[in-house]
Amino acid sequence: HSTWNFENKMFLLEAEKMYALGDFGRADSFYQQSIISAHKHRFIHEEAIASDLLGEFLYERGIVEKSKSVLLHSIKCYKKWGAFAVARRVEASIQSKFSSDWGQHVGCSDLFTSVVEPDAIFSRKRQNQD
Repeated sequence: HSTWNFENKMFLLEAEKMYALGDFGRADSFYQQSIISAHKHRFIHEEAIASDLLGEFLYERGIVEKSKSVLLHSIKCYKKWGAFAVARRVEASIQSKFSSDWGQHVGCSDLFTSVVEPDAIFSRKRQNQD
């Protein structure tokens, strides 16, 4: 039993729990931690799912630009995983939410850093160095 194998799943479940309880600040944080953990441990499919859920969460909360970036990141992850039908579903969702300008976004290399707060990434990198 190793934390790397279930950590991101635990964070995602906590995010969904906090969302259901209306604790949106903690939900946002747990979604981001799930994405970071999945990315760190190379669970691309779980990074995609957590990004998809965070993007929808942010859109519902009115945080539109970040939502768009996170959803675009989920598409990139879904495609890398080979889940092209799911990627098309998210693309259609983005197009309906953001109209025709949905394809104009940050470059792929910038997507991961736009998904999570820079402080969260920095603190995670510092923990790994210790």
